[in-house]
Amino acid sequence: MVQIADPLPAGPTTDAQVAAFEAYIGHQLPAGYRQFLLQHNGGHPEPDAFLLNAGYGEEEDIVMCFFPNRDLKLGSVTVGDLEELRTWPLHCAWDDLQNDLENLYAEAGIDEPLLPTGTDGSSNYFCVVLSGARAGAVVFLDHETGETHPLADSFDAFLASLRKRERTDYAFGGEPREPDTTYEKIGNLVTSGACVQCGGSGNCYCIRKGPGNPTGCVRCNGSGKCGVCQGSGKARR
Repeated sequence: MVQIADPLPAGPTTDAQVAAFEAYIGHQLPAGYRQFLLQHNGGHPEPDAFLLNAGYGEEEDIVMCFFPNRDLKLGSVTVGDLEELRTWPLHCAWDDLQNDLENLYAEAGIDEPLLPTGTDGSSNYFCVVLSGARAGAVVFLDHETGETHPLADSFDAFLASLRKRERTDYAFGGEPREPDTTYEKIGNLVTSGACVQCGGSGNCYCIRKGPGNPTGCVRCNGSGKCGVCQGSGKARR
């Protein structure tokens, strides 16, 4: 079973931010991928390898990272090295592909709206098909030819298809890492709409883990209420 070893590389996203991104691209995201963003918002899967048939027989490739959804107000973000791809905003990947479709792949015959969800670190994208007969499917987009190759019928199915590496010549990520359960818990809180600071209890630290008495607490000024959600237990939007 695949796990996300490095979730929330740029922090969590919200329903409102995902909705804003959907409006930006003019398409609704497939339910499984939308849920992935709300819970993990990018990251690196373990295991991370898959088989690709681009017409030369099956070859192994890997998922370097999935892109996180970030505030559209960030605008264009330039990537200086491979590691910066892990926090590269999803809307920048979308913009990059739209530019390539117009200037590089005009003759490739791509007639489906594709959203780049991640990369193998070699400039190739894993894309979700946003509408049409294959809506929801995941395809591999070859950056050199502009050709697409099917990977799975859905984003969840693509994750489920990932396997352990057999090749040993990758430039990065040779050793699997243990999943960070701390960030997994934060992702679950974000998905449920609970306040990340207090875990949905609405209580200040002095009540949750401190002396149990808010008297003299500088965090809540003696109220006993979480200073982030003001005691509601709900995430601020």
